[in-house]
This record gives sequence, structure tokens and C-alpha cells, in this order.
Amino acid sequence: MHRYVYVGNRPTRYVDPLGLYEWDPTLGGDRTDPQLRESADAGEINRGEAERTIKRRDAFRDSLRKASETAESLPEGSSERRELERSVQAYGEEGKPIRTTRIEPDTPGASAIVVTENVAVGVGELEEGIAGRASAMEPSFDESFRFGVRVTIDTAVIDRGGDQLSTTVAHEGTHASNRAAYQRRGIEQQLGLDRLEGAPDTEALDKTRHQDELEAYRVTHTMLRARRAGKTGNGSTVVWDPGWERLPPRLQERKRDEAINEVLKRPPYRVSPENPGERFSEGR
Repeated sequence: MHRYVYVGNRPTRYVDPLGLYEWDPTLGGDRTDPQLRESADAGEINRGEAERTIKRRDAFRDSLRKASETAESLPEGSSERRELERSVQAYGEEGKPIRTTRIEPDTPGASAIVVTENVAVGVGELEEGIAGRASAMEPSFDESFRFGVRVTIDTAVIDRGGDQLSTTVAHEGTHASNRAAYQRRGIEQQLGLDRLEGAPDTEALDKTRHQDELEAYRVTHTMLRARRAGKTGNGSTVVWDPGWERLPPRLQERKRDEAINEVLKRPPYRVSPENPGERFSEGR
């Protein structure tokens, strides 16, 4: 018998579907915008740094809003809309309660277990050619079982803002969604919970680097196309060309994936369908 019953195998009844993005210490941590200004007034932090942090927060908020609006502009039920919505939903909404799953014990008198999940958004100087990065945070086990993903946006990218930032936020949201889904399933297994009927199995969630990046770059492509970007490249490789819209849908998809695979076979990725790279379970 399993030790815990995942709320009658209907956990969505007990889950906040919005989740939460919170600020990493590089973007002020748990201080609100007014609290950052109050700390500057009190001389606790540099005023210029406080205002720069708030400006970067606003740039991220605006980019997430643009990604959400772009998803809403796409045909309802389309795969492009579904994937972009999944990316946006990975962040949730600032200030909302953390995504929470309450697991009721099947032993009388035992305490329930609360599993919380979040995304921390921060900034940092990343390697050349890398606009953002999503990485798993170390799980913690205090009053609740807490896990999540840290999304780091390159400092230069967030300071420039514009479509590059909104595209990066969407791209990294896909990585965050993929990592969180894999972590979530691992925690379910640790707690002895049954996989929900119709939910992906662990192997399907344990993506290779190629799978993960291909899905994220497809979202990048969707953002560029929907926002009417001009010809856009990564190095010498064209990722999006407005001329592709004149092609039949299947040929557009083929052009898109060929272009993405050209990007992925080069540094810093060096992966391909034939050489897909490490899976999440292999420490990536």
C-alpha cells in the first residue's frame, strides 16, 4: 500500500495552477519594489542599485506580459499557442501563492505533506551567445517539500529589453516547464504516489539536451513569427525568415526545425538528433 494518497488521485483539486515566480537575490530577493526604495532611503542599500533592480524587474514583467499577449493572439487550439502558453504558465504570476499540492496521509492522525513549487528569476553575466539559463534549484525539506527552477537572464539582455528579452523569457519558460515537470515526477515517486492516468511517464519527462532545446527554440520561433520580426539569426544561421510564411505549413515546420538543428549542432550546444546529449537524470 502506498504511504500517501495523492488527494484521491485528483491533485489538481488541490493545486494552485498559477504557481509563483519570485525574485532571486540578484533582483532584490523577497523585498517588494516599495521596500527596496525604503531600504535605499534608510541607507541600507545603494539608491542607484535599488532603482536599477526595479527597472530590471519591470523589464521582465513587461516581457512576460508580451509573451502572454503573443500566445493569446495565436489560433486557439494550435500547437504553437499551447507551447507558448505552457512557457508563460511556468512562471505563474508574481505575488500569487506558491503552487501547492497537499498530500493527505492514509494513516489516521498523520500529518499531511505540502509540496510547494516555484520559479526564481534573477540576472547574471552569462557566457557569450547565451541569453538565459534555467537550472534546477536544490530541493529543501523543512515545513514543506519545496523545489523549483532558477531562471537567470543575461544582464546585457535584460538591460536592452525589447523583443530579444521577451523572446528569451519565453524560451527559458519552456526550459523551466520541462525541468519542473521532471522534478515533480521525481518527487511523486519519492513519496510513493501513483502516476495520474494520462500523465507522461518518467522517461518521457527525462528530456535530452537536444529535446529540451528544440522545444525552447520552437517557442522562440513562434515569438519571432507572431511579433513580425525581420530575418533573425543566431551567428551565421537564420532562425526565422519572414519569407517562410509563403511556404505550405509542413514546409515551414521543416525549415524551422532544420534551422534550429543548425544552431544546436554548434557551440555552446553541440547536440543533434543523432547526438542528443545528456538527459536531466544524467546531471544536466
